Amino acid sequence: MRNKGVITDIFPLHSKHDKHFLMRSWVINIFGCQPIDFIEQYFGLEIAAYFNWMGFYTVSLIFPCLVGLTLLAIGEETEKSFHTLTGVVVNVIWAMFFLVGWKFPGSDSFLHSTHKKSDLRVRRSQFVSGEMVPKRIKQFTSLLVTISVL
Repeated sequence: MRNKGVITDIFPLHSKHDKHFLMRSWVINIFGCQPIDFIEQYFGLEIAAYFNWMGFYTVSLIFPCLVGLTLLAIGEETEKSFHTLTGVVVNVIWAMFFLVGWKFPGSDSFLHSTHKKSDLRVRRSQFVSGEMVPKRIKQFTSLLVTISVL
C-alpha cells in the first residue's frame, strides 16, 4: 500500500510499559519532577521542550504570586497606587530573572539544547496551510500587547 501511495508514513503503537511508567512518574505524581528525558524519548524534543518550559514557568510564578497576594492582603484603598506600582516593578524584575534563569547554562534549556534553537517546529509542506505571518506583524502585535498590559 505504501508503494501505491495510499499510506505515506507508518507510526509505531505506544508501548504499554512506557505508558504505565509515564502514568506513575508523571501523571499521578503531580508534585514530583517531570521525567523530561523519558518524555523526549517517547514524544520527541518539541513536546519535551514544551513541558520542560511549562514546569519551569509554573515554579517561577510562585514568587510573583506570593508578592501579589501579600500586596492584596495589606493593601488599603488609599495605598492602591503604591501597591500597583510595587506589583508592576516586582513583575518586571521577576521577568528579567525568569528569562536569565531559563537561559542560564545550568538550566534545563541547555540540557536539552533548546537555547540555540529559535524554532523547534519542523516545517512540513503537506501540513502548512496559508501564508506565514511576517515577522514585523508579530513584533508589532507583541508590542501592542505589552503596552496594553502596562
